[in-house]
Amino acid sequence: MDFSKMKIAELKEELRKRGAPLRGKKTELIERLTAYVNNNNFNVEVNLDPVLSQFLPPDEQFKDINANSILPKITKLHINLYTSRFEKKDDIGEAMYKDKFLEYVRCCKRDDIFFFKGLVHAQMYKKVTYNVYVKITNEAVIEASHCECAAGEGGSAHCKHVIVLLLGIEQMVHEGNIILRQACTQQLQTFHKPKKKYQGTPLKAASLQRNHSFNPIQFDPRPPKYRGRYSKERLLNLCASFNSSMPFKHLLVPANPYGVELDHTYS
Repeated sequence: MDFSKMKIAELKEELRKRGAPLRGKKTELIERLTAYVNNNNFNVEVNLDPVLSQFLPPDEQFKDINANSILPKITKLHINLYTSRFEKKDDIGEAMYKDKFLEYVRCCKRDDIFFFKGLVHAQMYKKVTYNVYVKITNEAVIEASHCECAAGEGGSAHCKHVIVLLLGIEQMVHEGNIILRQACTQQLQTFHKPKKKYQGTPLKAASLQRNHSFNPIQFDPRPPKYRGRYSKERLLNLCASFNSSMPFKHLLVPANPYGVELDHTYS
């Protein structure tokens, strides 16, 4: 059979039926498909799972999960049983989950089936993300999974991004929290946090403690030794000794003629 006349999508579909990898250019796909056909698929029994993306609910039906969400009781044993079918280790996926490669996890329930959607960042590229989908039954059986990366095509994806999503679901089920990547504005800065709230009874402003003792403001530019009542009396005597009507004289309060004997002293 001449595979060179087939399109890339047709080649990948034939390779998917035989459980072969789907990465590479067209020439590599043709060589791989030819090798699988000539070697009877290398005696690999392939379970032709349907593509999960064909049965997914609409995006608006997915909701963010939290500690109060109804979720299947999935454990790490279920994850290990799923990955062991493909002889896949969880080391890289577990390290990525702890390093906060998971952006969010959302869920949609249909009858007894749970559909999970997660956004996982690529390991080698900072600005690349993959949408990951997982189908889990009410008995915590992982039926199908799909990832947008090259290794996660089909209905039985077992790439590291799928493992990251499964670990996030498992932690939410058993611990009520999940490790997610946080935005730069998601955590409040320390110098913007409010101070401790005062829980006591209200106080009047006059009763508040002052940090420094209150000293009246002194506008007199003279040295302290020249300030006081002596200078004022001297000024009054000086003004009384002259008949001049200088403007400064009008600033003084007129004397009390009845109490002048008790209020004023002459020197």
